[in-house]
Amino acid sequence: MTKENKKQNVDATESAPGPIPIEQEEASEAIAAEQPEPEAPAEKKDDTGEKYLRAIADLENYRKRAAREQQRASQFSVAALARGLLPALDNFERALSSAESAHDFEALAAGVKMVEQQIYQTLRDNRIEEVNALHQPFDPSVHEVVVQEPTNEYEEGIITKVFERGFKIDDIVIRAAKVAVAGPAPDAEQSETEEPEDES
Repeated sequence: MTKENKKQNVDATESAPGPIPIEQEEASEAIAAEQPEPEAPAEKKDDTGEKYLRAIADLENYRKRAAREQQRASQFSVAALARGLLPALDNFERALSSAESAHDFEALAAGVKMVEQQIYQTLRDNRIEEVNALHQPFDPSVHEVVVQEPTNEYEEGIITKVFERGFKIDDIVIRAAKVAVAGPAPDAEQSETEEPEDES
């Protein structure tokens, strides 16, 4: 074998790939493990949109249920008030019937008075109270002025008459009381010193 042939064999041996070291193989496996997995099919992707629609539907159902419960509570309140008023209505009909048959107006007046007492008791049982008005200072939150009366009997702003009673439930005004309020006192001295005009 010539020297050139020997040299080519040596070069070929040195350039041939040898076995891969264990450390390099482990590093390659670690890098492969860190690579992201292939994307899932479209039907298995994040279902955020579906969850959002479900939450909207649940919220709408809650609102409808709350509205029904509120309406139901209101119906129970009205029914309780009606149960208290119906006996008063029955007594009022009896009083009218008795007065028409016997022409007894005293009995009619007594029956109407009893009905009035029953109605006010029913209102109190349902936390409905009359607004305190007569001889009280005017309060625009519970009183409504119908007329202002100049007077010397009361201080200005004091309620002198009640034309229509007011009512409230707890701190909610159902109807303001319609009242007359004392205005500035008339000038009595001026009226006394005024003399009638000379007609001649």
